[in-house]
Amino acid sequence: QPVDGRRRTRPLRPNLRSVMRLHVVRHADPDYRVDGLTDRGRAEAAALAQWMKRNDEFDVDRIYTSPMGRAVQTAKTIADAIDRNVLVEPWAKELSEWRSLGGTGDAGGGGSGAVWDVDGESVRRAMRIGGAENDRECGTQEAWDVVPGYAKYKDRYRALCEDGDEFLERLGFKRDGPIYRTGTDGLQHHGKGLEVVLVCHMGMALTWLSHLLALPTPLCHTGFFLPPSSVTTILFEQRNAYAAVPRIIRMGCTAHLYKAGIKPHPKPAGIQANYY
Repeated sequence: QPVDGRRRTRPLRPNLRSVMRLHVVRHADPDYRVDGLTDRGRAEAAALAQWMKRNDEFDVDRIYTSPMGRAVQTAKTIADAIDRNVLVEPWAKELSEWRSLGGTGDAGGGGSGAVWDVDGESVRRAMRIGGAENDRECGTQEAWDVVPGYAKYKDRYRALCEDGDEFLERLGFKRDGPIYRTGTDGLQHHGKGLEVVLVCHMGMALTWLSHLLALPTPLCHTGFFLPPSSVTTILFEQRNAYAAVPRIIRMGCTAHLYKAGIKPHPKPAGIQANYY
C-alpha cells in the first residue's frame, strides 16, 4: 500500500532474464521513544537521499518500507529526492517482541535484551558442540536449538522467511530450495535490471539476510552490524537463465555521511560495547 499517492511507481514489465539489486537500508538515527528520527537522523536521511539522487550507480525503480515511523520517515525522504512513491510492507517491521535471556560475555553482556543483541561470545561458545573429541560448529538449522533464547522464535523466523519470499516472488524471484528461480515471470524496467530499496531495521534485516545467504541466524546477529542509514546491497547473481543466488556486494555502507560531512556517531544505535 502506498504511503501517499503523489508520486509514481515505475511500471514493471516481464522479461525472459531478470537481474535485481536490492538495497536494504536501515532507518536513520532513531528516537525510539516516539518511533521517529532524531535531528541527526533527519540529516542522515537527507544525506542518503542526495547520495542516491546524484550517484549514477543508483537508478531506483521502487521504494518499500517497514510500517514503523522511523523507517517511513527515512523512506519518504529518499522518495522526495528521487521522485518515487513509497509502498509499505508490514512484514518488514522490527522484531521488537523477539526478546532474549541475554549473554554472559564481558563485552556488552545481554545488550538491549533483543535476541539479535546478545554478546558474540555466548553465541559462539554455544555453537561449539560435540565434545572435546568431536568438536565442531553446529549447522544453520541446529543453531536455533543450541543457542539460548532462540528456539522459541523458530516459527516466527519461518513466517518472516515466508513473507520475505512472497515479497521477492512479486518482484520475479521465486524461492526454490536454496536458490531463487527466474524466467518468464522475471521483472525488468526499460531493459535494465530491477533496482529496489527496502527501508527496515537492523534486527529484521540481519535475520532476513541469514535466510537469503543460508547462514546461521545467531552468527549473523552477532557477526554483523548495520549502522543507522546504512545501505546493504544484495545482487541476485545469475550465472544461468533460470536461477539467482543472493550475494552481498555492499554492506553497512555510510559513504553518504562522509560525502555530506557528517561525522560518525560515537555510539550508533545497536552498538552496546566498544565502538571507538
